[in-house]
Amino acid sequence: MTSETRRELKALLRDSVAPLLKREGFTRKYNRWFRERGEAIQVIEIQSASAGGSFTVNIGIHRAAAFVLDGWDPPPPMHAVNYDERLGVIAFGRDTWWPTLPEAGPEVADLIERFALPWLDARLDPLVCAADDPLPGSNTVVHLILGGDLDGAVRAYEAERARVHKARNAAERREREHFLGFTLRALERAGLADHIRNVD
Repeated sequence: MTSETRRELKALLRDSVAPLLKREGFTRKYNRWFRERGEAIQVIEIQSASAGGSFTVNIGIHRAAAFVLDGWDPPPPMHAVNYDERLGVIAFGRDTWWPTLPEAGPEVADLIERFALPWLDARLDPLVCAADDPLPGSNTVVHLILGGDLDGAVRAYEAERARVHKARNAAERREREHFLGFTLRALERAGLADHIRNVD
């Protein structure tokens, strides 16, 4: 990114995005904004293209308890998220990058307000995050555990285990078994080992 592009992005954020997020209770650190909501931290990050000239917006949720279930001790910094999406996918159904130009600022701020903030608030419920996952895995199981659906977490493990048995070749089976191990350890950390043995 050139110094000119960096100045343009800084001005764009200062004039459009930063005032909105400050008004909504976010605090800023560099090109990231954070807002605490109960046990979750909502994160909005501006990501610049490596070549410069454009940027995108990453939206996510940081839950320390989710990282603990995933085996982190201590949990990583709050800019690391357990669940995330890009603004363009939320608003338009596709990944979107905006030019680093002043006129992009109001559009991006409007999209954050109309799409990203409601998306973040809806996903304060871990069960919403679990329902969003297209395939069962450790992320699904962790969110089901945090949402209190322990039976659902065990069923998600069973579904993921079934996918291991349906692998088309040995390489695919090894990969699926590798990820199944993360799910199994999350269940064990939640004290659900007896449930696992009952279904195995």
